[in-house]
Amino acid sequence: MQKNEFPKEFYLELTNNDNLLARVVLNKSNKDYHYEVDIVFKESRKIFYHIGREYGLDDERDALDQAVIKASRYLNSLKI
Repeated sequence: MQKNEFPKEFYLELTNNDNLLARVVLNKSNKDYHYEVDIVFKESRKIFYHIGREYGLDDERDALDQAVIKASRYLNSLKI
């Protein structure tokens, strides 16, 4: 990871929706990392749906990976 400034935001394009994005926000406390995953409107970045969060991760890269997995699992659960 390049910067040590937190929070860090990452956006994931959704393949079947031009109006929404998946957003991952990574943050760091004194002891560990945590993330939050939301579906947001592309233009305003306001939250459309909150997917979830997790605390207590030891590694920044692992926190990002776990957040992407959580977003992916949620989005896959919507497919009919």
